[in-house]
Amino acid sequence: MIPVLFQGDTEAVDRKFHAFWARAFSSLSPESAWLAYFDWASHLASSPGKQAQLAKLALEQAAHLANYLRECIADGSACPCSCIEPPATDHRFAEPEWRSWPFNLLHQSFLLTERWWDAATHGVWGVEKHHENVVAFAARQYLDMFSPGNLLFANPVALKRTAEEGGANLVRGLGNLVENIRC
Repeated sequence: MIPVLFQGDTEAVDRKFHAFWARAFSSLSPESAWLAYFDWASHLASSPGKQAQLAKLALEQAAHLANYLRECIADGSACPCSCIEPPATDHRFAEPEWRSWPFNLLHQSFLLTERWWDAATHGVWGVEKHHENVVAFAARQYLDMFSPGNLLFANPVALKRTAEEGGANLVRGLGNLVENIRC
């Protein structure tokens, strides 16, 4: 005889579990994300042409960044040139402080990394368009977490403001964080 684990309305149990699952993952389906990732990763793994294209792009970008670094060293502490221009809608690195060493190298290498991941997440043969969009969006969000503009030690504008305000901006930010956690 098979034991009965649930007596009564099994759909009610499922509803409660799905409500818990939705709260736990902010109403985002981890299963859908894994399906998209698996679709992309498995198709990329079986696409030697795309892999070669990405390897070539990585080598070209590394050479481009090395040339940029050489030009910056030759020009002195500030390098007016750019290795890569951000998209027209991206204003994260527009302030002139981003043109000075080492912040110029940080933001230029970050922009190159973004461009590589954009190429890696798009145009993989066999990946469903929806899955491609999910993976590209997730990769972009993950990269943006580590943008030099989001890291105090790597952001010359934030460092300048911190010095000007004697750290008061950091205290205000900590207060905002505490308030957000309470809500």
